Amino acid sequence: MIIVLLGWGLLGAYGILSFVRAARDRDERWLERQAIGWASCLLALTVTLQLGFLGAPENVRIWISADALADAGERVLTGEHPTRAALYGFDETRVEDGCALLTTSRFFISESGWAYCPNGDPRSGRFEHVQGALYTYFFD
Repeated sequence: MIIVLLGWGLLGAYGILSFVRAARDRDERWLERQAIGWASCLLALTVTLQLGFLGAPENVRIWISADALADAGERVLTGEHPTRAALYGFDETRVEDGCALLTTSRFFISESGWAYCPNGDPRSGRFEHVQGALYTYFFD
């Protein structure tokens, strides 16, 4: 997220400098070119914000990381304790009821993360299927 904000900040700084330079040089049709550039930036910012609010980046993040999360789950089941898989970092990893639990966040007594269950659905109601043997979980 910081990289996105930094990118928008740099684009805005470039836009302001470009506008000042164009206004100073007063080329023919300079204002029209500037209006098109600013309108394009506004459209791109609107699309970026909408994607963020709709959760599309999280879906893309899951799609990119799914294979790495499954691999990390396999490693946890063999006794390893990875701290990261693709775009997710883990606070803790453990095995419970034949599932590898990859904890990504904790808040007071709650925890959530990923569960890799190669033997099928854990049927506890706290797991939500994502794909294959990969589930999300939330414990209160």
